[in-house]
Amino acid sequence: MSTTFFVFPGNSDLPTFRAVRDLTQDKLHRYLRSLGVDARPTVHVALQGWDDHHAAPFSLDLPFVWPEDQYAWFTIDGVLGGTDADTKPVRLEVADDEFGVWELPFKVETFDAPAVLETARASGRCWSFRRSAGQPSAIVLLYGLLASATAELTHGVVYSEDGAWDAERFPAWPWDFDGWYLRPEGALREELRAWGEVHAEGLRRAFRRT
Repeated sequence: MSTTFFVFPGNSDLPTFRAVRDLTQDKLHRYLRSLGVDARPTVHVALQGWDDHHAAPFSLDLPFVWPEDQYAWFTIDGVLGGTDADTKPVRLEVADDEFGVWELPFKVETFDAPAVLETARASGRCWSFRRSAGQPSAIVLLYGLLASATAELTHGVVYSEDGAWDAERFPAWPWDFDGWYLRPEGALREELRAWGEVHAEGLRRAFRRT
């Protein structure tokens, strides 16, 4: 089982890999400080092929997009596991034969994001960040922060409906997302509150300095 965050951008300007990595890392450090942890772990990113999972050449200063046969793989120094990121075309109306194209999953009537709507109308793109089951707490945090950083850099929104967090909170602006994702006090359901507490303790253990 896996859960996914999608990011729907609000403009067509692409951040670089470095900008996404650096902002995600900054958000990670801020989150850890809020837990009373002063560690500053490093976030790493690589491009890999879907077929063979071998590393592909890339530069941190390239735009944050890649060929459809590759994915971005993010890890944290000293932490097992990682999270993969993918890009997909997104349009407001999708024909039945348009394989791999995503339709915007919310309407402007229910969420006031006209720039996101216009970007989708102009045949834009979305990003997905996936966490597979059994990943350590640091990776559970990482994939959410990656989504938040990408949304912030593209003036877009974060979306999920598969149990990554309370479905009622999505779509979400990144500044709102940062205030409640993986925070027990920000959960609307008891099971997510308990899940958040488990991961908060897991993060303290993982990054506690001896």
